[in-house]
Amino acid sequence: MKSKRIAVLAQTCLCFLTFHLSPALAQLPYGKALELDGTNQYARVPMAAGSAVGSPFTVEAWVYLRSYADWSRLMDFGNGDRAHDIACVLSTGGSGEPALYVFDESGGIAGSVTSPVALPLNAWTHLAFTHDGSTGSIFINGNAVTSGPLPAAPGVQRTSNFIGRSNFENDAQAHAIIDEFRIWSVARSAAEILTHQSAPLAGDEAGLLLYYKFDEASGTVATNSATATGAAWNGSSPARAAFTAGARSTGDPYFPTLGNGGYDVQHYDLTLDYDPATNTMVSKADLTIRATQGLSEFSLDLRGFPGASVTIDGIPAGVAQSGDKLIITPASGIESEHVFHAVIDYSGTPSMIEDPDGGFEGWVPIDSGAWVVCEPMGSMGWFPNNGTPSDKATYDFHITVPATHTALGNGELSSKVDNSNGTATWNWHMGYPMASYLATATVALFDYTKELSATAVGAGGNPLEIYNAIESALSPEQKADVSAKAALQDDIILFMADDLGPYPFDSTGVVLYRVPELNYALEVQTKSHFASLPLDLDTLAHEIAHQWFGNSVSPATWREIWINEGLAMWWAWHWDHQENGNPTSTEDWLDIYYHAPEQTWDKPPANLPDASELFDFFSVYSRPAMMLEAYRQIAGHTTFMALQRAILAEHAHGNITTAQFIALAKRLAKEGSGFQPEHLARLDEFFQQWLYAEGRPVLTPSAFFEDLPPRLGIRLLGVSEVEIAWSPSIAGWSLEESGNLESGSWTPVLSLPVVANGESKIILARQPAARFYRLRKD
Repeated sequence: MKSKRIAVLAQTCLCFLTFHLSPALAQLPYGKALELDGTNQYARVPMAAGSAVGSPFTVEAWVYLRSYADWSRLMDFGNGDRAHDIACVLSTGGSGEPALYVFDESGGIAGSVTSPVALPLNAWTHLAFTHDGSTGSIFINGNAVTSGPLPAAPGVQRTSNFIGRSNFENDAQAHAIIDEFRIWSVARSAAEILTHQSAPLAGDEAGLLLYYKFDEASGTVATNSATATGAAWNGSSPARAAFTAGARSTGDPYFPTLGNGGYDVQHYDLTLDYDPATNTMVSKADLTIRATQGLSEFSLDLRGFPGASVTIDGIPAGVAQSGDKLIITPASGIESEHVFHAVIDYSGTPSMIEDPDGGFEGWVPIDSGAWVVCEPMGSMGWFPNNGTPSDKATYDFHITVPATHTALGNGELSSKVDNSNGTATWNWHMGYPMASYLATATVALFDYTKELSATAVGAGGNPLEIYNAIESALSPEQKADVSAKAALQDDIILFMADDLGPYPFDSTGVVLYRVPELNYALEVQTKSHFASLPLDLDTLAHEIAHQWFGNSVSPATWREIWINEGLAMWWAWHWDHQENGNPTSTEDWLDIYYHAPEQTWDKPPANLPDASELFDFFSVYSRPAMMLEAYRQIAGHTTFMALQRAILAEHAHGNITTAQFIALAKRLAKEGSGFQPEHLARLDEFFQQWLYAEGRPVLTPSAFFEDLPPRLGIRLLGVSEVEIAWSPSIAGWSLEESGNLESGSWTPVLSLPVVANGESKIILARQPAARFYRLRKD
């Protein structure tokens, strides 16, 4: 079956038609159509056609109405001043009731007839308007729905002739698909309309003035197929719009088969009816998608679920499966920037997925349900998605499970519904963008609690919601230990937020269940998952830090995973030392790991050999954390924290690349730490060694300033107090009194510099004597 559409855009006096496939023609027996989006799309008909139409006449077409756009038109032939208008209205006001209007020579209403029956939405309907010179009639699917007196419409010159647009500037434009548009010079009977509405015409039928089939596959002409008037009444158009298949990869360096191109998913609405006893589900995924190119087909990542079916905006689409790709072919092309709904119905057994390092994720069966963690590729095991971290979306989850079980989604619980049949539906809403690898739908027998923090607030400014789910089969002592540690979540969040700024979501939570096959923790967005005992507090701090780095700010590709893990590791070190009594400081960890065996330095964090090294502890976690600590000592603690806040300010709920990280680190070092060109050039070398080169880096904090002046930072603390900080403190630089100031006077509050956080720092206060200070190498 052929299917295409002509979308028509007008600018000033010109008319532009672009051809593309229509997504709604699966229900139309013979194929092609004009689709109008209700914004600025319409067709212009030549002046000769508009001038030839007068009573009697018939206007008919197939229409697929998308909305009751206020006073939208099937056809409006007339003049810009409304004189002699003939208006075939699709919706009287917003009622959906079609109407036929005739206007006189002054632009006043000469008469009208209005259908008492509204046109249906999202269904093909045949609509006809007739006028025999004194009576106007409207037919829906060949049935007369109204008739009434209507003055004659004379055959006069009409210069503004449109399909889908009104001559009244405040009227809405048609949001509809239109096909088999015909104008006759006779008032056809109900029998004639019914006989010919369901098949194309030959074009030579008596009285046929204008006939647009919209069958053009390409070119610049919308052909008039009425032989009596012929090519003189053709419509003009530019070339056919391009529709191509979306890419089946986003080109990720480690996972080249994951992700898809040509679109951006804006929202996932997932409905899962899950039976833990059989580990099967009946599911529906409703995806709101914006096309970023003209799409003839597109793909989603999904493993298994044979027999999945898809509709696009309610119209059945073609479906094929190739490997882990669900390939969707809409009934016709989808325009670039068009926002559409793809609804996928799928049922079966979800998949546990083995990733390249031999680990497992996805839908992992456990004794009472399923443990659902997805980094990096597990999400395709249970819902169709764009499996790249760069395509983030909001989510709703509707998970139906036995009433004895708890079902967890990301975000906040909207409601829990007792279905009165032994099941309950848990409805969760994640209102902040999320990468698909961070999604969950864990189902198990849990001790489940929800509470509001008395101290911490969420991103929306309300008390932080805390959702904890602890394996019900644990002993009382084990539950008590986990609960006591989980109770520290808001304290950890407050500690980090003091430096980073507000927590990026509205909830947090600990989900713990013993899963021997996994035995790892994961930073599931808003609900960190722990698959073993005991619950380690430094690991909890690590996963909470991920809510900022990894979840809010996500990697652009999997090559940037070092940013997630390095910052989370540094924060775990920092919190463990500052708040949890660990005597090992971040400076100590840098020194300890720096002396690791030489062979551990052969996999650069930003250039791993392959995906099997994605979670290599030293290369992806420890080495980046060491680099960050080294930067902190070189640029100073204040600049290091400012860098993290800048990352969050510029990339929150988005993505970041390594190049963007380095650019920010250099900018903040220049702005906050006084780095000069020679320091910034040394920073380039520093990042090259720590992130991209094999072997142990030689640019450590103690080596960074060799042959360079020290880094000096000045920060105004108040009207009469300033802080001067410099590094490295171990390089033998100190502050000395030197010279006079003309405009003021400053003296040290402390007689000696204070050494802390890898830098020397002194605070000066305004005093009567005018002096200033400089750095001197001892």
